[in-house]
Amino acid sequence: MEKNSNINNSAMNSNKVRLIYLICDYIIYKTREINKTKKDNERIRMTGKRLQRIVYFSYVNYMIKTSGNKTMFKDEWYAWDSGPVIPDIYFAYDKYENGEMAPLKNNQKKCILSADIQITIDEILELTSSIKDVEILNNEARIIGGPWEQSYESEDPYHDQVISDSSIYEFYKEKIPKHVKSKKMYKNN
Repeated sequence: MEKNSNINNSAMNSNKVRLIYLICDYIIYKTREINKTKKDNERIRMTGKRLQRIVYFSYVNYMIKTSGNKTMFKDEWYAWDSGPVIPDIYFAYDKYENGEMAPLKNNQKKCILSADIQITIDEILELTSSIKDVEILNNEARIIGGPWEQSYESEDPYHDQVISDSSIYEFYKEKIPKHVKSKKMYKNN
């Protein structure tokens, strides 16, 4: 499976920014745009856990769209107690857990994500924008029999169980439509 480094490099300078941070910052920017159109009580509260879940489901959706031949980025998913986690995202954005999340840098000015990545993220943001409770997303990511459960070992204090791309693809390939069309997270089996 090919790991994607699909970014528009024409806008990059010599200080390369990791794709995963560009994706996270894009999600934060887009969430802010979505929140501008919502009433105060309907706004999305972006937390570290919610950010992880949006990135995870975007990653899954991207993999499904490419029939498992490409992934959105090179970072690996780990089976932590809370669900699938990319540790670098956790440590970079964790400081915002109880407040309004802010982009790490003004990354969108330095690098533009490819259109296929933006569309995939936008689909997941639209799909999840009406879900206020992040635990619903968390439960979907930790679904029984899913890649997280297959990889998770509660006795491991170091959380170093990698969730393989093949287990993610094999589990979700029949559950998530190739083009997200409904407000349901999964197709009915």
